[in-house]
Amino acid sequence: MTSAPPPSSDVDGCPLSEVHIHLLKNLHTQVSTIISEFSKHGFSIWIVGGAVRDSFANIPLHDVDLATDAIPSKVLEILPNAIPTGVDYGTVTIPSTEGSGEIEITTLRKDGTYLDRRRPESVRFGTSLAEDLQRRDFTINAMAIDPVHLIFYDPHGGLNDLNSGKLSAVGNANDRLREDGLRIM
Repeated sequence: MTSAPPPSSDVDGCPLSEVHIHLLKNLHTQVSTIISEFSKHGFSIWIVGGAVRDSFANIPLHDVDLATDAIPSKVLEILPNAIPTGVDYGTVTIPSTEGSGEIEITTLRKDGTYLDRRRPESVRFGTSLAEDLQRRDFTINAMAIDPVHLIFYDPHGGLNDLNSGKLSAVGNANDRLREDGLRIM
């Protein structure tokens, strides 16, 4: 899936390991097609969250979360069959085809204040992978793979925490748990 050199990133990355190459080789065709479409339209796209985390444990993919620098209206243009499930928060869902599981694509963002302990009062769409990974709950969920340029991003040490069996919040744990009451579960 490699193409042009990677865009300048605000996060340091490293080449993919064999674990991630295996993940990419075993992506459902629908996910690979989505990644290619975004790249073809000039947007960056990353595999994020649980799929990255679970790849280290060799857990089969069921759901794939993708992050992109395309704003939601562009995502809907590129993928007209997408469902704007959380478009105010930058999220659209792609109806799964046989075996692909749920695919969510969310625009890179920075969250505003969480007043209801569940969702931010506002979000600001952006182009910063660093900001997007900073807003995530736990370090093991704040890793990303650039499947086009074959780069792994882990700015918060999620892989180290995963390997040591440690669950750490991104930033201040009290803040992360206060933002979203479901995180404690």
